[in-house]
Amino acid sequence: MNPQICTLGMSVLLVELAQRVYGPSTAGEFVNKYRSIEVIGLKVEEGEIRRSGVIITTAATAYVNNGHKVARTNPNYVTPGKRHKLQKILLSLDDNRELKRYVSFDKVGARISVSNGREELFSYTANAIKQSLMGKGSPEQVKQTANLMNLWRVFQADVKERNRSASTQVTDRLTPKAAEKEGTDQTIYQHSFPLNDIGQLVRDYLGVDCNGFVNLYLMSKYPDLTIRSAHEMEDVYVQGGKHQNKVNKNLRNSTEEIQADDAVVFYKNHYHHIAVVNTVFRRNKDIAVVSLAESRGSSMGGVQTNTFTIRRQPTKHQFSIDGRNEEFVKIVAPDRWKP
Repeated sequence: MNPQICTLGMSVLLVELAQRVYGPSTAGEFVNKYRSIEVIGLKVEEGEIRRSGVIITTAATAYVNNGHKVARTNPNYVTPGKRHKLQKILLSLDDNRELKRYVSFDKVGARISVSNGREELFSYTANAIKQSLMGKGSPEQVKQTANLMNLWRVFQADVKERNRSASTQVTDRLTPKAAEKEGTDQTIYQHSFPLNDIGQLVRDYLGVDCNGFVNLYLMSKYPDLTIRSAHEMEDVYVQGGKHQNKVNKNLRNSTEEIQADDAVVFYKNHYHHIAVVNTVFRRNKDIAVVSLAESRGSSMGGVQTNTFTIRRQPTKHQFSIDGRNEEFVKIVAPDRWKP
């Protein structure tokens, strides 16, 4: 293997290790990581794909959730099926004979390094692509996915010489159940991927869902917690089963107890959303004014921070939040996940 490629690959691993060891200092900082994804610019020159020397900064603000059924009511929503099709395309690029005339894919362990023979363009893992396109990717995994998306876009637009404003069409066969989820009654479904700028593609296709955001943040800042994956559901934060005693000990019962990094779990008919306290501005026995970090629906901006007033309700462990139409929220300290 090219020694330069090997060195660059090790550098990426060391950066990821540092992020894991030190983590973000606040939930707001973690939001900013998703809102400032840096994509390596690429160009086709002298028969090979090269770095353009430009870093494109864009925001991964889509609300990516495979169970989110809004396709029929929001025509601009990128459906789970479309993301799954893109995932299959991206994961097959390392076996694309035509593309391999321009770049090579060198696998070391789980990591795949993409190079043009002279320099590494970027690297990624298959797991990063899968997690990012189901709303469970960390900022680093989303960045890897964005770089691979950009390679595919440049390959389609410049190598195959398709107009950047045009779309590349992919036909897919759906089961009746999958078709319903996609908001169509057609089992032969045409996916259209526009070849516009990578910034727009990232904003349309990449982001994180609510529990993915909170899980990943707490896992990165507190690696000793027992949160095992980005897939932990919001209800388990406050419903611990055999660990309910530990949960109860860490549930807040007063606005005076609320602290940064507390998880805020929303209930309306069922537990359905989760956020995390970013900053506590002021608090007393009646209210707490806080900044919440969370991922909300794409139409509401994806990952974000906003200031809210939290009020204690008469029922033990229950609170309300001004401006949020919920029956109640419960607030739990991250120690709920201590071993």
